[in-house]
Amino acid sequence: MKWSKPSLAILYLAIIYLVGIVGILLPIHPEFIRLTPLNLLVSLLTVLLFHPAWQPQSVLVLVVFFVLGFFAEVFGVHTGLLFGEYYYEDVLGWKLWDTPIMIGVNWMLLGYCCGVTINHLLPRWAWWQKGPVAAALMVFLDSFIEPVAIAYNFWEWPGGVVPLQNYLGWYLVSLPLLLLFAYLQGQIRNKVAIALLLMQFVFLRYSAGSKHKNIPMIQVLMYIGITLLTVLVMEFVAWSAHKYLMHGWLWIWHEDHHKPHHEKEGFFEKNDLFFLVFAIPSALSYIIGLATPQRWLLFVGIGISIYGLIYFLIHDVYIHQRFKWFRQLDSRYSRAILRAHGSHHAKTHKEDGESFGLLIVHPKYFKKRSEWNEKQKTNSE
Repeated sequence: MKWSKPSLAILYLAIIYLVGIVGILLPIHPEFIRLTPLNLLVSLLTVLLFHPAWQPQSVLVLVVFFVLGFFAEVFGVHTGLLFGEYYYEDVLGWKLWDTPIMIGVNWMLLGYCCGVTINHLLPRWAWWQKGPVAAALMVFLDSFIEPVAIAYNFWEWPGGVVPLQNYLGWYLVSLPLLLLFAYLQGQIRNKVAIALLLMQFVFLRYSAGSKHKNIPMIQVLMYIGITLLTVLVMEFVAWSAHKYLMHGWLWIWHEDHHKPHHEKEGFFEKNDLFFLVFAIPSALSYIIGLATPQRWLLFVGIGISIYGLIYFLIHDVYIHQRFKWFRQLDSRYSRAILRAHGSHHAKTHKEDGESFGLLIVHPKYFKKRSEWNEKQKTNSE
């Protein structure tokens, strides 16, 4: 199996963010929090290393992101008119006019990642359509950032309450920046930027759950074990749901997923509703785990979320190529999951199906290419 350079970069960032998640859960978490400025710089440089076409307008957009983002924060800190009343602590490093210089880097990183993500998701939309959606994505991301920023003293709000004005201000600042990005860089693709944005959501969700507590090592290991066990169990839950629900009484939702590609109308399928169904136990686990002493349920919810992300990336992105983010690899395991899924989709009705799993597939699909081709030829005859 050969790894492409973007894949290696994504793996590198994933390791950094995983180490960050574990570090925040440990008693030494203040040391990890102090590394936030370095993490922002490393993330930005890694993402920009894979920017596909450096042109003057590329540099212009990034400079505008930094300058306007930074001075919007300066204005906000000194007047309270834009985001509300708040002030920065010392976690983000050197300040200029009571505002960390790294906050401009943060605007640059998040703006670029959100803009590129919308380019991938909505490639045919005009720039004036992409901009508002990308700005909304920025605000959604900020809703994840705020609880973490408050918990770890990045900045402070009076009473610890984030005003609605903050989110309106974020949209007001983000909109012109992302309209400019969509206008000048509307065709730019960068898989590493999308992967980083997803990592940000996962990292922030984990960090918010830790509540800035010193957690004993044995408890950290237990939480990690619960998360990994949940991911494993979800493969069998997905297998059972696929076989007995999707190919059973919920076939009415799943049927259009088995239609040939040329018969499908539009991008979305009824089958996509299952993502919402599986999000319910995850959301309930988050809520109960955060609102009650049953903290272990939080990590069950995180495990379900991680499996959902894996399922989306493998099933929808890698196998079905609904998003052209990754090329299909010519490796033994890759061929096996593609063969297994191809065999499953060979049936257009709910009966007599095979291979209902995703990550765990039958050994017969691991045959050598020559053996598999011979078997397929025999079956067709």
